[in-house]
Amino acid sequence: GPSLSFSGNFPAGALAAGADEDRAYGLVKDPSNGHVFVVGQTSSAIGSYDGVLIHYDVAGNLVSSATYGLSPFPDGFRAVAQHTSGDLYIAGFVGLDAGAGTSDGLMLRVSSTTLALVSSATVNMGALDYLEAVVAHPNSDVYFAGHHLNGGGDFEIDLYRVSPGTMGPLAQVGWLGTGLNH
Repeated sequence: GPSLSFSGNFPAGALAAGADEDRAYGLVKDPSNGHVFVVGQTSSAIGSYDGVLIHYDVAGNLVSSATYGLSPFPDGFRAVAQHTSGDLYIAGFVGLDAGAGTSDGLMLRVSSTTLALVSSATVNMGALDYLEAVVAHPNSDVYFAGHHLNGGGDFEIDLYRVSPGTMGPLAQVGWLGTGLNH
């Protein structure tokens, strides 16, 4: 099967995406087995974008992939982190109206073994909300960072905290505030 070459390039057989436009934005390596999970966007049949999660084994072989078309408008994943529970946490956005250019920030919790969605939540602080970063603190909370467009036409930085121990469908999302309000 395909494996990483000395140059670090994946051979063509290791590619998970289709013939249309695809983008990778984040990755995480599973410390327990060396597998790699990549997140990004893939173009869909309806001319929009869907979030994509790709799973490679330690040799670079494609294990599985999943697309998540969460709306008829562009959706995308920007970052991924793995919690000590094994679950993956993905930061991104879900499109609400392509004509108006609106979106909500997106938080996903996904099984690293099946790529099945465990839970999700959206955040809406303004017309355009994006979550661009995620970090999982060992044996503790998961933090998401992003930005939103405020009523004055400026983007503001947002930070959110999620507690996996009490998290049903990500109901315990804590907004920690907006920074750098100039």
